[in-house]
Amino acid sequence: MGETDFAARYGFGRREVTLANWRTAPFSRWSFQNVAEIVPSAIRAPADPRPEEPAEDPALLQAPLGHGGATVADHLAAHDTDLFCVMKSGRVLADWAAPHADPALPHLVFSISKSLTALVAGALSGISGASAAVGGPFTAILFQHEPTARMRSTLAVSFLLGSALSTIGLAQAGALDWSDLRAALAWVPFMVVGYAASGRLRRRLAESGMRTAVLAFCVIAACVIVIRALAA
Repeated sequence: MGETDFAARYGFGRREVTLANWRTAPFSRWSFQNVAEIVPSAIRAPADPRPEEPAEDPALLQAPLGHGGATVADHLAAHDTDLFCVMKSGRVLADWAAPHADPALPHLVFSISKSLTALVAGALSGISGASAAVGGPFTAILFQHEPTARMRSTLAVSFLLGSALSTIGLAQAGALDWSDLRAALAWVPFMVVGYAASGRLRRRLAESGMRTAVLAFCVIAACVIVIRALAA
């Protein structure tokens, strides 16, 4: 495929795809089906080489979502989806492919591994947060390579919900009393100051600096856990 044909199909030039952007749209349109050209990969052949049967109920993709009138197919097209398949009991009910995608080619699969990794990191974060009051490092390491904005927002929501769930669990177990509440309230002013300063600091912290800060936070948190264990 020539450079002109490539750009017409994918919306960008082949030379624009790099190790820094191949996992993000729009470059993932090409890279997710040609990942072996970017990083070492293991291509898995299908267990059954026979072609799939035609979809039994393609009208499923025309089902409306919400009150805006957009269908499932519209939603897939608007959210950088390459390929989509609905199956039940081994039967293909509906499938969809973006104009740039080729259903006959292999496609990168890493959502399962990421989900399992996130599940383990979340579980460790919850256990560590409830038992040692240091639950952030596991989640921070998981998102260290994500864009800074995504990392900040994800960690903020994770810490907020995780802390709330841990507090509810400890309260139901009878492990909280008023002294714990007073100790928590004593840290509220520091949280407010940190939140107020974060808006200015985030503009001065580069992408690489953010990752360094996250890893430094993890090292400090690990040292705190070791010191607590030795002092207990």
